[in-house]
Amino acid sequence: MQIIVDKNNGIPISQTNVPTGTRVYNNSFSAPTAFGVNSFWAVNFNDATPVGTVIQNNVGYAPIDTLHKLVNEAVAQVNSYTASNNSTTAQTGATSPLWVTTPLAVVGDWYLQAGSYAKNAGTDVPVWSDFFGTTRSSGSMDIGATEQ
Repeated sequence: MQIIVDKNNGIPISQTNVPTGTRVYNNSFSAPTAFGVNSFWAVNFNDATPVGTVIQNNVGYAPIDTLHKLVNEAVAQVNSYTASNNSTTAQTGATSPLWVTTPLAVVGDWYLQAGSYAKNAGTDVPVWSDFFGTTRSSGSMDIGATEQ
């Protein structure tokens, strides 16, 4: 689990070392400023075919970028991975996950406030604690890197 700020290519998965069975669980991504290409992808497959990749419980927010997706893939890759319980493309571009403070200034700002769409929106995955070491409870996991 990671917290990634100001990077238009959050987690790149490239053709060089095409992974098999990669799990991308409970990450938080934010791009509070626009990039030169004006695009934001939290997970970018970079033309790799992600065999058996599972992407779950990730939250992203990039309100400035006009091209924003939690997962960026080529047409041929659409059916080669599984994704669920993540921010939708609409949420990534327009709906704040209600972090404690925006823009994010310190690592503690990543906690979710009451009323966040990301609270208790996750599915059970083998992640037992959050970024800060807080235990995650089965059945009501938050999406993103923090749990409250």
